[in-house]
Parts: sequence; structure tokens; C-alpha cells
Amino acid sequence: MWSDTKIEHLRLGKGGEFYFGNPTEKDIGDYKPVIDALKSLPVRKVNQTVYSHGSMILRNDKNGRIR
Repeated sequence: MWSDTKIEHLRLGKGGEFYFGNPTEKDIGDYKPVIDALKSLPVRKVNQTVYSHGSMILRNDKNGRIR
């Protein structure tokens, strides 16, 4: 999918936190069991972390039609 992306901050690291929150089925539908399963897994090893902050505009006008 085409997008116009503007990255204002980008950081690489070796540690950090990952937070899923507590979405309801109303919020994310059929993905709720997937998120719940991911939340139950232990973190075995952190190889690298990436933090980015910016904005993205999805450019549906540049996508081709599905035939």
C-alpha cells in the first residue's frame, strides 16, 4: 500500500518495553484472541528495539484496482 511517511524521531536500542494495552473485541474484532495469545508469551531475548515517531498518510489514490 502506498503511503507518504514522515519520520520525526528514530532510535535504535537493546532494551525497552512493549505494551499491547487491553483492547476489547469491540475494538479489534477477531484479532482479540491473537493479542491475548501474544500477551501471554514470555520475552525470551531482546535482539534490538526500534522507536519511531512521525506521521503517515495512506495514499489509496495510488493503489491499483483488484481485478
